[in-house]
Amino acid sequence: MGLVERISGFAARIGLSGLAIAVLLALLAIQTVRIEGFKVWPIELQGWKPRALAAEDDLKAVAAAQVEAAARARTVKLEAEATYRQLAERIDDEAEHDRAGELAAAERFIAAGGLRRAATGSPCSRAAAPAAGDGAGSGQAAGRATELDAAAEPALDPELVTVLAEDVRICTVNTLQAEAARAWAVALEAATAAD
Repeated sequence: MGLVERISGFAARIGLSGLAIAVLLALLAIQTVRIEGFKVWPIELQGWKPRALAAEDDLKAVAAAQVEAAARARTVKLEAEATYRQLAERIDDEAEHDRAGELAAAERFIAAGGLRRAATGSPCSRAAAPAAGDGAGSGQAAGRATELDAAAEPALDPELVTVLAEDVRICTVNTLQAEAARAWAVALEAATAAD
């Protein structure tokens, strides 16, 4: 007796309503297995509900890991900012300490006469007066170069440059600031490389 004959014999005994109930129960069993899952030793089917619960647990774990990572990132950021702030303060303190000494050295340089006085007037404004016959109305002096009065010109040493005392002070401060900025950049690069 085959399967089809058994089913038809069973259907004949219980009637059409019994078959409908059996089909309904089979569909309910399939739906229950799909939702809840099914586990008999060699066979295991995971349903939607256990998968949803596992996914929910995974999402909770991801959210907790994100919160923990954000807290660690905030801690690392604050530590880096504190390191950079301490670094900047140390460089500023060293620069301020050097500033007083370097400005004092600049003042000693100025007081020792390390500067040459600025020449009064422009050398170009000391042209010799034209000769008597070459007055303003004469065209004879038109093509010649202007002659400088050598006696009126101060002796210029080509090795010396005129620098005002205030310029020495400004250059000293600017040099100190540039050196502090360079020291800060080098220290910052070293601190960043250590991270």
